[in-house]
Amino acid sequence: MTRRETLLHRTSFALAMVGLATSGFLAWEYAQSGSIACPVAGTGCDDVRQSQFSAVLGIPVPWLGVAYYSSFALIEALHREFGAYQRVVGRLIVSLAVLGVVASAWFTYLEAFVIRAWCFWCVVSAGCAVALLLVATAIEAQQSRSGVGHET
Repeated sequence: MTRRETLLHRTSFALAMVGLATSGFLAWEYAQSGSIACPVAGTGCDDVRQSQFSAVLGIPVPWLGVAYYSSFALIEALHREFGAYQRVVGRLIVSLAVLGVVASAWFTYLEAFVIRAWCFWCVVSAGCAVALLLVATAIEAQQSRSGVGHET
């Protein structure tokens, strides 16, 4: 593995941990009865939490974020263990990253045009999802150039 690939994997892991911390914090805040601690003035976080879109199939959206970012972090922590399956795992990661960006885009659309309120933490999570897609794509491109996963 090249130095660049190692840096990209570490960056992906760090981004996943930021997303996990953000989602974990929001999951905890959703369980509390008070207002969500928001570093930006206003009630956007609470407005989003109180909307009908704050859960999917009864699961609070922050818990979906916890599952999403935990998956990323786990795969990145174990990426060296996949050996000959690096290419398949790389494509899985890119697919997972695309799913995260699509979900984030949907929730961002809802915040902007339906709920008409912005949650700072949701925006941070969306940024992490986009950054993870960029890094996952860079890892995949690097592996394609170096021939990883094409061993016979």
